[in-house]
Amino acid sequence: MQNMDATNILKNKKIIKTAVIVTIVLIVVTVFLFATHIREYEVEDGEHYVASDITDALKTGRLDTNSIIFYLKNRYGKQPKIPFVEYVDVELKGLNKVKMTVYEKKVVGCISYMNKYLYFDKDGYFVDQSSEKFDDVTFVTGVKFDAIALNEKMSVENEDVFDNIMNITMLLDKYEIKVDDVCFGSDLEVTLNIGDIEVLLGKQKTYDEQIAKLTGLLESAEGMKGTFHMENYSDSKKDIIFNKK
Repeated sequence: MQNMDATNILKNKKIIKTAVIVTIVLIVVTVFLFATHIREYEVEDGEHYVASDITDALKTGRLDTNSIIFYLKNRYGKQPKIPFVEYVDVELKGLNKVKMTVYEKKVVGCISYMNKYLYFDKDGYFVDQSSEKFDDVTFVTGVKFDAIALNEKMSVENEDVFDNIMNITMLLDKYEIKVDDVCFGSDLEVTLNIGDIEVLLGKQKTYDEQIAKLTGLLESAEGMKGTFHMENYSDSKKDIIFNKK
């Protein structure tokens, strides 16, 4: 009888001890979760995304509201794919705040395909797609391609087209010239469409001289319709013909 009482006492002690340990663990976990609950996400809007896109994409589970878990998961784990985003660097700025620095994919141009806009980088790799055409990305027409797949290089007839697009895009940005599109002909001759003005640049190794001259030409032709012929323009050949429509 005494042995049974002793056994029951030991069992009760173990139960009480276990209950105390569980209670302590629960208190510690609760305090930890409360103390490290994220109250502020610091992230700036980008060219092709808004801040909420980033937080929504990275908060994939219930525990992602905890700063430590959120940090470890996105710092060392595999991040979800976010359109036009290469990587998100996550930093802890205290127990209740995380800062996210977004590195966007470098986009230089886009083409239209099956009611979508396909965006590619300077080397011709297809980086993303959207139903929206972004104004800060050069819209390219006339490029013929055989195959296209995300994160793979576009298969085109002449890969020199990508160097030309990069050169033209940089120059247009430099001189703050907005174009509707850059059109490539069958032999990579270039035409710029700017409102009611068409600019024939022809086929060149670089387009520095033509585009540098273009700012003044567009100002002189403001309100007009027509075509600038700059196919042969250079430092030694400065004649430019404008055919008015």
